[in-house]
Amino acid sequence: MPKSRRAFLPIGQIDLGKRFREDYGNLDELSASIKEFDELIQSVVVRETETPDKYLLMAGGRRYRACLAAGETEIKADIWPKGLTELEYRKIELAENVKRKDLTWVEEVTLTQEINRLVQQELGIAATQNDVAELLGKDRSAVSKDLQLAIDMESLPELRESKTKKEALIKANAVKERIVKAEIAKRITDRLKVNNETEHEQLINSFIVGDCTKILPTFKDESFDLIELDPPYGIGFDTQHTGSINHTLTEYSDLTNLEEHEALMKTVLAECYRLLSDRGWIYMWHSVWYSYAVTAYKLLEEAGFITAKAPVIWIKPATSVSHNHNPDSAFTVNYDMFVYARKSKKALLNVRGPSSTRFYTPPIRSIRIHPNEKPILLTEMLLREFCPSGARVLSPFAGSGNVLFAAYNNKMSAVGIDLKKEYKEAFVVRASDWKYGDRPDNSKAIEILETLKEDKHV
Repeated sequence: MPKSRRAFLPIGQIDLGKRFREDYGNLDELSASIKEFDELIQSVVVRETETPDKYLLMAGGRRYRACLAAGETEIKADIWPKGLTELEYRKIELAENVKRKDLTWVEEVTLTQEINRLVQQELGIAATQNDVAELLGKDRSAVSKDLQLAIDMESLPELRESKTKKEALIKANAVKERIVKAEIAKRITDRLKVNNETEHEQLINSFIVGDCTKILPTFKDESFDLIELDPPYGIGFDTQHTGSINHTLTEYSDLTNLEEHEALMKTVLAECYRLLSDRGWIYMWHSVWYSYAVTAYKLLEEAGFITAKAPVIWIKPATSVSHNHNPDSAFTVNYDMFVYARKSKKALLNVRGPSSTRFYTPPIRSIRIHPNEKPILLTEMLLREFCPSGARVLSPFAGSGNVLFAAYNNKMSAVGIDLKKEYKEAFVVRASDWKYGDRPDNSKAIEILETLKEDKHV
């Protein structure tokens, strides 16, 4: 490996060339430091070119630009000879970049990809990721992830906007998973049509992708006997005024404040009231926070529904919930709850006097379609308690589509609606091998005390 020498060079003799670094940040502070402490500033790294007294910058682009901004005419440089191979050149550049603590993750990934290309060019088919890892002083798995991320950034440029490499990896994997599920869903749908699997096709077609505020008005009055409402909870908004949504929703996370959240719920509940039969029921999941529970009752009653006085609570085992990040200020919440209501006093429960508590494990996190997915077994029980077989069920915020499985297992018809196409695609995959009575989320009841097991309504 050749040796370098150190000297002061006229700044105009240095060519920046192609740089891996894309963002040099604010140079004012560095320029001021150069003026005051010139002798303490780290050298830039250059190499000689075929043209006499001309040098190509290898590392130190920010220092170079700061010196220009400071009005410097010379700059301290470590000078490498012109006989370097491209791999040697990049090795030196990498060594200098590794010293920098402010290398962005995009620059790091791009540089790793370039080093990998050069190693393959030098070693040919014998080159491995271990060679790159050894050169970079990284773990081979880290190099593998960086190389895959570099490829992903070429097809998904928006990944570059991620704040961290971890965030970019999560986004890239999510996109690839959606693509795979979309392809699987397409193949399953095509198979059902070819094989004339009517029951599966009906189940899959009962999940409609779209905005429920646009789809609900297309249904006739009193089309449903039971409405399961599991809307976005609206947690974390600051404002509490009511108003209207003035932009198109592509995801329910596009809601920006309580004003928009309540406007959405008022629109949906007005349609639900119109669509529910005179003897029908509606149940609405909501946040366990007190203020949101109060809001849920208020919205239902303003829409014209007659609400029950107490909510129903779904209790989960402590091992299945995430622990509270602020244990000094609040208990860990291991339950969800809903309020239920009817359109008129003609509506009667299908089961007399069911319990107001339910004990079921949530779907396993690794196979969930929706982050707040309700277990099919729990939903089956609830549907039976509100309505008999043959009832017509509506779920305007279908999410995982588990309410559709629950309805079909209870020999009820159902329609589910959700904005996200990815949820429908994941639902199609689950539904492909479904048979009557199946629960594709593997849901089950919690093993509880013998006294509770005796309660036939639990």
